[in-house]
Amino acid sequence: MAEDLWLQAETDGSIILRVRVIPRSRQAGLGPVRAGRLVARITRPPVDGKANQELLKTLASALGCKRAQLSIVQGATTRDKTVRVATLPADLPTTADALARYLGL
Repeated sequence: MAEDLWLQAETDGSIILRVRVIPRSRQAGLGPVRAGRLVARITRPPVDGKANQELLKTLASALGCKRAQLSIVQGATTRDKTVRVATLPADLPTTADALARYLGL
């Protein structure tokens, strides 16, 4: 199903998140999942990488991991991004449905 494409578990234990960023939002937050991407609303404008930094900070907070464990591997200059979470917290689900419930989506 297309809605499940936003999360992919890797063989090295990391996960890949496909995210659609909406910069300059009134309030930062995650969800829902649309067209196979997790929607991320952030307040910063897409200038000088500030939106990317806020995205990673927002994701790290929601996932319960450190900001340094996340990296943008594709789409640094576009709204559609691919984010890698290198080291997962032990209690973090690695399936799309379970992670959606964990994030309250």
